Amino acid sequence: GPQFHAVIGIRGGMNSEYYPLISEVCDGKVKLVKGEGNEPDTFGTDTVYVYDSRKFPWRPAETSNQFRDDPPVYYDRDY
Repeated sequence: GPQFHAVIGIRGGMNSEYYPLISEVCDGKVKLVKGEGNEPDTFGTDTVYVYDSRKFPWRPAETSNQFRDDPPVYYDRDY
Protein backbone atom coordinates (compact mmCIF):
# COMPACT_ATOMS: atom_id res chain seq x y z
CA GLY A 1 0.00 0.00 0.00
CA PRO A 2 0.97 3.68 0.02
CA GLN A 3 2.75 3.33 3.35
CA PHE A 4 5.49 1.28 1.66
CA HIS A 5 7.74 3.28 -0.62
CA ALA A 6 11.42 3.84 -1.35
CA VAL A 7 12.76 6.94 0.37
CA ILE A 8 15.92 8.85 1.20
CA GLY A 9 15.84 11.28 4.10
CA ILE A 10 18.52 13.97 4.24
CA ARG A 11 18.64 17.41 5.83
CA GLY A 12 17.37 19.86 3.26
CA GLY A 13 15.99 17.15 0.97
CA MET A 14 16.73 17.97 -2.67
CA ASN A 15 18.25 21.29 -1.55
CA SER A 16 20.87 19.48 0.54
CA GLU A 17 24.52 19.92 -0.28
CA TYR A 18 24.64 16.11 -0.55
CA TYR A 19 21.82 15.76 -3.07
CA PRO A 20 24.04 16.31 -6.14
CA LEU A 21 26.29 13.45 -4.96
CA ILE A 22 23.31 11.14 -4.44
CA SER A 23 21.91 12.06 -7.84
CA GLU A 24 25.28 11.42 -9.48
CA VAL A 25 25.60 7.99 -7.86
CA CYS A 26 22.07 7.05 -8.97
CA ASP A 27 23.16 7.83 -12.53
CA GLY A 28 19.61 7.70 -13.90
CA LYS A 29 18.95 4.22 -12.51
CA VAL A 30 16.13 5.60 -10.37
CA LYS A 31 13.95 8.66 -10.59
CA LEU A 32 14.52 10.93 -7.58
CA VAL A 33 11.37 12.85 -6.68
CA LYS A 34 10.84 15.45 -3.96
CA GLY A 35 8.89 13.90 -1.08
CA GLU A 36 5.94 16.02 0.01
CA GLY A 37 4.09 13.43 2.12
CA ASN A 38 1.16 11.17 1.22
CA GLU A 39 2.72 9.95 -2.04
CA PRO A 40 1.56 6.76 -3.75
CA ASP A 41 3.32 3.43 -3.42
CA THR A 42 6.55 3.02 -5.41
CA PHE A 43 6.38 -0.78 -5.72
CA GLY A 44 7.25 -1.81 -9.28
CA THR A 45 8.53 1.65 -10.21
CA ASP A 46 11.93 3.29 -10.32
CA THR A 47 10.83 6.18 -8.08
CA VAL A 48 12.66 7.12 -4.87
CA TYR A 49 11.25 9.97 -2.81
CA VAL A 50 13.76 12.39 -1.32
CA TYR A 51 12.52 13.87 1.97
CA ASP A 52 13.84 16.74 4.04
CA SER A 53 14.58 14.94 7.29
CA ARG A 54 13.94 18.13 9.26
CA LYS A 55 10.38 18.31 7.91
CA PHE A 56 9.85 14.53 7.98
CA PRO A 57 11.91 13.09 10.85
CA TRP A 58 12.67 9.38 10.93
CA ARG A 59 10.43 7.22 13.11
CA PRO A 60 10.89 3.50 13.70
CA ALA A 61 8.15 1.24 12.40
CA GLU A 62 7.26 -2.06 14.00
CA THR A 63 10.17 -1.86 16.40
CA SER A 64 9.70 -5.48 17.43
CA ASN A 65 10.59 -6.58 13.89
CA GLN A 66 12.78 -3.66 12.80
CA PHE A 67 16.09 -5.52 12.95
CA ARG A 68 15.10 -9.13 12.33
CA ASP A 69 16.37 -10.90 9.23
CA ASP A 70 13.13 -12.80 8.59
CA PRO A 71 9.58 -12.51 9.87
CA PRO A 72 9.04 -14.81 12.82
CA VAL A 73 7.06 -18.02 12.55
CA TYR A 74 4.92 -16.65 15.38
CA TYR A 75 4.72 -13.16 16.79
CA ASP A 76 5.78 -12.33 20.32
CA ARG A 77 3.22 -11.16 22.83
CA ASP A 78 4.77 -7.65 22.58
CA TYR A 79 3.97 -7.49 18.88
